[in-house]
Amino acid sequence: MEIEPLKIVICGSIGIAGQLIRSVLGCYKAYCSGEQNWFDLTKFLLSLMIGFLVGIMYSFLFNSELTKTNIISVMSFGYAGTDWIEGALTVTKKI
Repeated sequence: MEIEPLKIVICGSIGIAGQLIRSVLGCYKAYCSGEQNWFDLTKFLLSLMIGFLVGIMYSFLFNSELTKTNIISVMSFGYAGTDWIEGALTVTKKI
């Protein structure tokens, strides 16, 4: 079964959208709590890149048509997958 390159790019972009939601909510939470440095451009761009990679992984794992339900699940993968990966990196960084 061959995966179309366009589907890979679309799934990656939808993964970015899911991560973008997570980033905006995180920045809003940090801003409302009064943190001085509530936005870090490097961390933001890195998290978007991870969201893109998670979306690409989704396109390889679930080789089916992109329906509305699948688009929402790719966004969820981008949101939760990036959260999991960043959490794992933070745990290993503290050790």
